[in-house]
Parts: sequence; C-alpha cells; structure tokens
Amino acid sequence: MAASDSSSPVPGFSSAASTLYLYFYAFDIFRESGVPENQMHYLAIGLGATELFTVMLCSFLIDRAGRKKLMGYGYLLMGITMCVLTVMLSIKDLNPWIPYVNIGLIFCVICIYGLGPSGVSMALPADLFLQAWRPSAYVISGTINWISMFLVGMLFGYVVDGLGQFCFLIFVAYSICSAAFLLYFVPETKGKTMVEIMEDFKQAELQEQGR
Repeated sequence: MAASDSSSPVPGFSSAASTLYLYFYAFDIFRESGVPENQMHYLAIGLGATELFTVMLCSFLIDRAGRKKLMGYGYLLMGITMCVLTVMLSIKDLNPWIPYVNIGLIFCVICIYGLGPSGVSMALPADLFLQAWRPSAYVISGTINWISMFLVGMLFGYVVDGLGQFCFLIFVAYSICSAAFLLYFVPETKGKTMVEIMEDFKQAELQEQGR
C-alpha cells in the first residue's frame, strides 16, 4: 500500500504540462533572436524532433541508469537550466549573441526533459503500483496530466503578461521540488520486484517514524 500512496502526483503532471509552457514561450524567444516568421516552423519541428529522439534514447538508458536517477536528476537539471534561462532573458539586450544562447537553452531543457522525466514518467507508475491498482493509477495520472495541460494552455499567457521572463521561476520551483521528492522519497525500482519496492517504502516509513 505504501507504494501506491507515494508517487501519483509527480508522473501525472510531469509527462507533458511541465514543458508545454516552454513551447508557448519559445516562439517569442525565436522572434527576439531575429528568426524570420517563415522559418519559425523549422525550429518548432526541431523542438519536436529533439524531444522524440531523446525519449527514444531514454528507452535504451532507463534500465541501465535507473528510473530514479533519470527522473530525479532530470528535474534538477531542468530547474538549473531554467534558472540560467531566466537570467539570460533578463540581460538579453546587453549583447546580440545572448538571444541565440537562449535558443540553445530551450533545446537543452527539451533534451533533459526527454531523457529523464518524459520517458521515465511513462514507466514509473507500472513499477510503483500493484497490478490491481495500476489501471486506476494510470487513469488518475492521465487525468491530472490533461487537466494540467489545459490549465497551462489557458493561463500561461496571463502569467507571461504579468511576470515576463520570470514566469519560468514557477516551473523552476516545481522542478526542484519534484527532484527533491523523487531523490529522497521514491526508491530506485530498477531490477526490483514489487515486493522489494514495497519493502523499500516500508523501511523509509520506519526511518521517518524513528526521527
């Protein structure tokens, strides 16, 4: 039972909504970098192709590196990269090459997301939930994901109008909190049976009670 109570919010929101805002904001950064409107779609295709390639690469790495490391450190690196992006957006007028750095940072975030949170979030619920609870877990996870995407799509424009480049700090906080949750509270599931995973959760609970 411990395994079923500990992780459902994280995979749900993370699978797409947490980078949907980046796609929305990317076109503004492309325009500021001087990319012509008639060539904007090439960069959009590049973003999608980058995510597709990295998710496919994640499928080969997931059993070697482990779910916990890929997802936890992936969120941590995303948070750090978005911090740098926020700073660079704040000083974009100081030098003409800075907007091009911002384009590179956007692709970096997409790469990290595809190699870690995106690919792992599809597999992690299957490791953390018993077979009887797995369908319900995926339904809840998918519902949270689509509701989150809807809210991001509806509200992000207003957030950008109000906060400007600092809108990324919301997702920096989310990414770092997710990384901390995954690295400290979710056990590694690579090569473990459900019984072993549940034992890891029980040991973690006993350690928390001992404190």
